[in-house]
Amino acid sequence: MQIKPPNKVKVPKKEYKVKPTKRQKEAFKFIASGMNKRRAMLKAGYSEKSAVNAKQNIMETRGYQELIKEYRDQLKKQGVNSEVLAQVQAKGLDDIDPKVRLDYLRENKKDLGLSQETKGINIHGEKVIAILGGMTSKQ
Repeated sequence: MQIKPPNKVKVPKKEYKVKPTKRQKEAFKFIASGMNKRRAMLKAGYSEKSAVNAKQNIMETRGYQELIKEYRDQLKKQGVNSEVLAQVQAKGLDDIDPKVRLDYLRENKKDLGLSQETKGINIHGEKVIAILGGMTSKQ
């Protein structure tokens, strides 16, 4: 007769909330306002070596992911979603001022991936453009 070992009880791992570092917060602020990732990291105090591989050295960190989650929650509280952004962009395309229309055209082109450089942050497949700094590149 074989003795079976007792069933192991799985104890769930405690999930610790990670606080973003000061440099992560600074870089996030610059990226959210439209700066490219490398420049944002350099301006926030990261080394040139770290800034070269922004995805690995900041974008995928738990602290940075927490910032994105907080940002997304703020947008939801303010009623901002992809539909609202699309409406604002569409209105801007009909603006009387040609300079404003051009800014909106540039932003739409970037948001649709039709240009080399895109501004904003991708959150679960949705492009969120520089809400902290305004809806267009013109301030």
